[in-house]
Amino acid sequence: MNEFFLDDLYFLIEIFENIELFLLIIVRLVGFFVILPIFSSGNIPTVIRMAATVGFAFMIYTSGIYSSADIAIDDSIVAFTWLVVTEFLIGFTLAYVVYVILTIAYLIGQFIDDSVGFNMISMVDPSGEIQVPVMGNLLYLMLLTLLVITGGLNRILMTFFHGFQLIPLGTVAFFEQPGIPQFVISLIVSTLYLAFQIAMPIVGGTLVINMGLGLLLKSMPQMNMFVVGIPVRMTLAILMVFVMIPVFASVFGTFFYLAFDALETIIVYFMAQLVN
Repeated sequence: MNEFFLDDLYFLIEIFENIELFLLIIVRLVGFFVILPIFSSGNIPTVIRMAATVGFAFMIYTSGIYSSADIAIDDSIVAFTWLVVTEFLIGFTLAYVVYVILTIAYLIGQFIDDSVGFNMISMVDPSGEIQVPVMGNLLYLMLLTLLVITGGLNRILMTFFHGFQLIPLGTVAFFEQPGIPQFVISLIVSTLYLAFQIAMPIVGGTLVINMGLGLLLKSMPQMNMFVVGIPVRMTLAILMVFVMIPVFASVFGTFFYLAFDALETIIVYFMAQLVN
């Protein structure tokens, strides 16, 4: 018992001697988890998220899977504060590129809702505490389920943890990397394009349904379009969505690989700055 107690005591002393590094590890983790899907969910109590963040920080520190520059709070509190901001932005940027790609599901759902007529209503996503389209919420939950089941979330975490070695703590000048904003902008544009392409079959099918209802209305002027047409259009659109669920599942797998590549690309951008 005494040996274990002494080991724990020595470990705590070591952490306090290197408290600057430990704090920077926590800050980068906070920046990453604050927007990463699932971990940023409002359904998870804040205490649990904080405990998980500190736990991951202990794992990273004790395993030694990080590199860093010489950092000391005594040198300049202003300089250390700037390092804290920089590390938070690094973690946030790494998670943001993953978030942008995974939220394609919301965009696909928005396109479908606009064509079907579901844009008149919206849902409150309890995880993000935001209003989301009905179909978008369905597809997003499906995407997150597949992400966890297929081990995609584990790969995202492992890539991020590996970044502690590739991007040393306290060495990156975040605002001196012009390639990152350009990459993020191109990623957002590509996301919009992909979402429109994937939603196009259902949007096109809805357009055909509207044309058919229009011809039916011309042949039967006494038909009430709001009573007959809208329920028919929504029912057929929902059927098309459920028929395409296997297709969505396959496409979501491609999204996961895009998220992995985007995360690795951002890490390479940070590494390139260190080389230069």
